[in-house]
Amino acid sequence: VLPADKKYEINNQVFTKFDRHIVHTKNSLGFRGEEPPGRFHEFLTILTVGGSTTEDFYLSDGRAWTDHLGEYLQSSFRDLWINNAGLDGHSTAGHLILVKDYVAPMKPDVVIFFKKRPAYNIA
Repeated sequence: VLPADKKYEINNQVFTKFDRHIVHTKNSLGFRGEEPPGRFHEFLTILTVGGSTTEDFYLSDGRAWTDHLGEYLQSSFRDLWINNAGLDGHSTAGHLILVKDYVAPMKPDVVIFFKKRPAYNIA
């Protein structure tokens, strides 16, 4: 079950690279981003799927990479809707369930998967 209509406010006193006051909001779908438009199928619709590096839980609303991608694409696509379906701790198996149960029924135009590769130390 996705955390729909949730707002997390975190007072960060530990991590200096993050905002001191973090606001992380989930919309009615349980994703980060704007609510889906009423004319959903008339928009270019994009969902990003991934784990912690996609959700960016400790970045305030509007600061995750999905948000930056949306800002970049907005200049080329007038009717654009992009949402962040990343979930901290999700594995590839979790992504498959998310896509089957939530993403596929929505029929977005584009789904972007981000999976951080493990770091290998080859000596």
